Amino acid sequence: MKKGQALVFEQVLMFSIGVTIFIIYFATFNIYQDYYLTSGMNDQLTETKSVITSHIIKAAVTDGNTTTLLVVPRRIGNQPYKIDLSNNGINVSSLSSGTSKFSTLLNLNKTFNFNGRIISGSGKLTIVKRGNDIQLV
Repeated sequence: MKKGQALVFEQVLMFSIGVTIFIIYFATFNIYQDYYLTSGMNDQLTETKSVITSHIIKAAVTDGNTTTLLVVPRRIGNQPYKIDLSNNGINVSSLSSGTSKFSTLLNLNKTFNFNGRIISGSGKLTIVKRGNDIQLV
């Protein structure tokens, strides 16, 4: 190999190593970013479900009719989500990824009728108890 060819080969090799290192770092940081976004979304879904569940239970044990206004996040994991309340329980799920968190309502469905579906866009939801009916509005 001639001296000129060796210099070009050395430069091409250095460039290839640099591109390889860049791709490895880029892939590694993307993997970490995806992991932390997913983990954060799961935690936020769980926390939102727990707050809403506790307010529903509080409404159920309150005598008479009651209305509670809750401020909830507009987006979780930078994605819109929905809250479904039924006699089976409460389900909070991301509309984009499909990730969901479910909770029963401590066998309150034997006494109360639950219903309602909310999309998170407004950042608010209302829990209304009228007699034995509890619904999300």
